[in-house]
Amino acid sequence: MASDATPPGDNEVKVRRKRRQKEVKRKEIQVVDIEELTSDGHGALQEGRTEDALSCFNNALKAAGQLQDSRVLRACSFNLGPAYVEAGQPGKGLDLLQQAQPGPKADRLPDLQFNLALAHNALGQSREAADYFLHAAQLYRSQGDGRSEGDACMEMSRCYSRIQVRTGTRGCNLDHRQNQGQRQNHGPDWDGCKQVYTGVNRHTQVYTL
Repeated sequence: MASDATPPGDNEVKVRRKRRQKEVKRKEIQVVDIEELTSDGHGALQEGRTEDALSCFNNALKAAGQLQDSRVLRACSFNLGPAYVEAGQPGKGLDLLQQAQPGPKADRLPDLQFNLALAHNALGQSREAADYFLHAAQLYRSQGDGRSEGDACMEMSRCYSRIQVRTGTRGCNLDHRQNQGQRQNHGPDWDGCKQVYTGVNRHTQVYTL
């Protein structure tokens, strides 16, 4: 039985093709805009212009929402989160960083783990921060990034110092013995960490789109 549907004419096909081409072009322009905003925001953050960085990263996130691309949205959330932590709004920063986690792969992204640690640290959650710093240090080591590993180790040691002040020597000694066992199994080399530490406190590495 023959179909009653009439095949589209040449003009209709051309119109559809032009619409698709315009949509592709629009998305390409949006991606370029997001990349430029991200670059500008990262530069502002490095120069200490936190409000400018927040403006750039927020605009990038809004543009990413129009793309409806989950990967780009996660990248923009990752960039915006640390900026809010830097601006003294760690709660908002932590929410954005949690949105940036790409499922199980999040546990294999050292910069994301480091920034989650910074957010918890700024919220006064030293134990949670220490756990994330430890995980970040292990991932940096696996990638051969000794400098970043050293940053994570030193930040982790500061967390344990604060825990010691709050809980007293006895409780922290127990933590120290437990962590000593962790280091013997799979943790970072603290002596090596101290040698490569350069005093950098912030990791604001940008996700590529």
